[in-house]
Amino acid sequence: MAGKTSQPQAWRLRDAEVPTICLDLGVHLHHLSSFLLGEEPTHTLAEFSNHSQYANLVDDVQMLVKYASGVKGSMWMSKTAIGHRNGLQIRVYGDTGSAKWLQLNPDELELNFNDGRREILDRAGQCDYAHQFRYNRMKPGHPTGFVEAFANLYSDIAEDLQCFQLGQENNQPYVFGLEHAADGLKLFAAAKRSTQTLGWESV
Repeated sequence: MAGKTSQPQAWRLRDAEVPTICLDLGVHLHHLSSFLLGEEPTHTLAEFSNHSQYANLVDDVQMLVKYASGVKGSMWMSKTAIGHRNGLQIRVYGDTGSAKWLQLNPDELELNFNDGRREILDRAGQCDYAHQFRYNRMKPGHPTGFVEAFANLYSDIAEDLQCFQLGQENNQPYVFGLEHAADGLKLFAAAKRSTQTLGWESV
């Protein structure tokens, strides 16, 4: 017996100046890439598409991005890629190897080296951070990570707010402010301009 097709919430069916898919999915890609690289994109080239029955709604976005350091990257977000169930993944390519992480298998980091070696790191390995209790409440082999990550983030935000209320300075490295959100909006505004000019746009 076939299941019912899930219907998107009403707010996901309305695009404004920046397509909703960028505000729903793209902000996560912006945050993760900025966090990992420690810098913001300077230029982008983008294509917005519609593949669903909802006319005039952007449901697929492909973006190329450039950074001042010379790093180049790509971002893809889609609401119509059937089979990708929250398929968040990060791939990093360098001179001597590459790394790949998938949210569907969060306990493992795959490393590939240019001499052909392949390694899988997990929480049982020699990790600088993952062995700490706040990231590793369950022993390796038990699914973990997603709920704990949110618990840690909420705890950090609460501590930041308490310090603010007391007039104390607190620099939580994993709490981001309005400036970071504004940088994301600038990126996706530039992406929209790129779809109109069909060229690279400054962020």
